[in-house]
Amino acid sequence: MDGNTNVWNERRTLQLAAYFGICTRLCREIADFHHQLSPAPYLCPQIFPRADGSIDEARLLRSNPRVFWTTWARENGTHEVVVKLMSTSRYGSAAQKKAGDFAPHLYVHRPATEDHCSGFYIAVMDRVRAGVESAVDLHRTNLIRLLQHFRTSGIVHGDLHRQNIILLEDGNVKVVDWDWAGLVDDEPCYPWTINLKNQWAPGVAAGAPIKHEHDRYQIELLFKEWGWSLLKDEKRDADEELEHEKPKKRKLAP
Repeated sequence: MDGNTNVWNERRTLQLAAYFGICTRLCREIADFHHQLSPAPYLCPQIFPRADGSIDEARLLRSNPRVFWTTWARENGTHEVVVKLMSTSRYGSAAQKKAGDFAPHLYVHRPATEDHCSGFYIAVMDRVRAGVESAVDLHRTNLIRLLQHFRTSGIVHGDLHRQNIILLEDGNVKVVDWDWAGLVDDEPCYPWTINLKNQWAPGVAAGAPIKHEHDRYQIELLFKEWGWSLLKDEKRDADEELEHEKPKKRKLAP
């Protein structure tokens, strides 16, 4: 504009002011509508039908948008559980169940909905509370027992990095994230999407078989980090640790 006022300029200015006024009112109405909406649940009701009991409000676990924790009320009691939502049917349910006390109890692994039309699967397991940061000697003993149990039971995990090993206050350990795990006889392999920038055992590659030596390698890395001696033979080390923990018998005076 050249600064001269005329009827056309005034009309255009009034039109622009009216447009901006309408946009402002529309933005306010959208904001009011948004604030009135109830937040959508993380887990839709179809995932836990009435026959499966009821769940409390789900909350994200860590920052993973597909892992939640909630309270699950069933006929046999109430459980604090973790729910993993997966886009593939692959999950190490057999290995997790066979791991016993070294893994959270797995309640179910099934399609996310009864009609199977979603294409997603869920795994529901006990929630393991955050453990301690510093490892003690009893954790070392139980990590050796863990490897021994894996070897004798034919279990491979494939991702025994620190974030997947929970050190409990009582000295026990729990392993989480069983997505890649399996039984040796089933010949589980690493996924094609594996991030090879992390530190892995020699021989680990996309599509390669998961081996017991790989799990052992990851535990040895933790032992180095914590200043512990490296593993030799898991069974022998476990026997030595148990013998060391036994209270020594006092010799009776003659």
